Amino acid sequence: MNLYVILGITLLMIIGFLTSKWSYGLVAMTCVVLLVITNQAKIETAFAGFAMKNFILVAGMYVISGAFGKTSLITKVQNRVMRLQGGKSGLVLVAILVALTAVLAQFLPASANISVMILILNALSQDGEVTPSRMLLPLAVMSSLWVGHLPIGIGATTYIAPNKYIAAYKSTQLLQIWDIAKVNIIPMILGGIYIMFTYKWLPKRPILSNKLAKVKENAAMPKKHEILIYVVFVLVMASMFMSSILGDLMYITPIVGTLILVFSKAMSEKETKEILSSDILFMLAGIFVMADMIAGSGAGKLIGTGILKVLGGNPSGYAVLFAFGIVSIILTQFMSNSGCKNVLLPMAVATCIAAKYDPRGVICVVELCCSASAILPTASPACAIAFGAGEYKLSETLKFTIPLTLITLVSVVLCANFFFPVNG
Repeated sequence: MNLYVILGITLLMIIGFLTSKWSYGLVAMTCVVLLVITNQAKIETAFAGFAMKNFILVAGMYVISGAFGKTSLITKVQNRVMRLQGGKSGLVLVAILVALTAVLAQFLPASANISVMILILNALSQDGEVTPSRMLLPLAVMSSLWVGHLPIGIGATTYIAPNKYIAAYKSTQLLQIWDIAKVNIIPMILGGIYIMFTYKWLPKRPILSNKLAKVKENAAMPKKHEILIYVVFVLVMASMFMSSILGDLMYITPIVGTLILVFSKAMSEKETKEILSSDILFMLAGIFVMADMIAGSGAGKLIGTGILKVLGGNPSGYAVLFAFGIVSIILTQFMSNSGCKNVLLPMAVATCIAAKYDPRGVICVVELCCSASAILPTASPACAIAFGAGEYKLSETLKFTIPLTLITLVSVVLCANFFFPVNG
């Protein structure tokens, strides 16, 4: 492998992710093809990402989570909360909305989550203390803050991609399924508590009902299919915590669950194909291979050493954590959360490996900071929906978003260094 060719392809991948002009899957697959064209990898090596056991696991989990999203459970919870609104104090009502958003974030993407919560906000009075204009942005923040950080649904696979970067350097300091949640749970809870006491800092004004988008409800499915989806989801989730018993069988349990759902017609073949051909899976297949190539060529070590020099040559653990946290917060204002992670995670791991630091804490900081900040409307699709519907001006939101961002940054750095001291 030629170090500088690999560096060049890596740079193209980073630029492609940063610009967001093309889909992430297209960028990743283009880099894979370039590996073959430039003779850096054979075809079977370049496209090996589609056969890796981690890819198989993630692909299956996406189908299982998609099936769960079709059930009536979310609608039932939503209706239950709407009935609880009457007579509740402002603080209790906000706590209910915050908690529900956190729960739904385990099963829905942030943009879908805020869209569902808008249905509930539509039922709120425009005259009370808890109004749609005060809750739109806080719930959008909660949607992004809690999505994918607990080992439930897609969150059960969040640790896989970072582990691929770590394993590429032959390091044994790998994340376990509960590690990201262990580090991020306190910052996420603090974010919810902060919202409960500061939502009044946002403007109280009427919002036209046509600004609050409608969400299409799922068509009712046969009861037997819904029960089967619940059973399969629970069993697959349980298998994620039984790797020591199941071994490699754990990686195919989501696929087994998918087959059960398809053969029973709880999920149609068309729906399954659409999920399995999603952009994020092509992206993962590409970056899994690129991680091996970056580490194997020495490009990762070169990148890590360069970043260390920028940080002063021998930075403290806190300096590394704060540096990647701040960069994550800045970048995610201008690019998607997943794109931000794709760019920074391999750099964070390479930096820690070059300095002989534990990479796990830095990974947790990047994971949370790339999704927790909502200073600008461009920070995430959920924020864009909230800013558009709420007609917020930055002068109205900064006093709410900046303190929340600082609390999140400081708390996640402290938690990360407590559980995984970078150079301790």
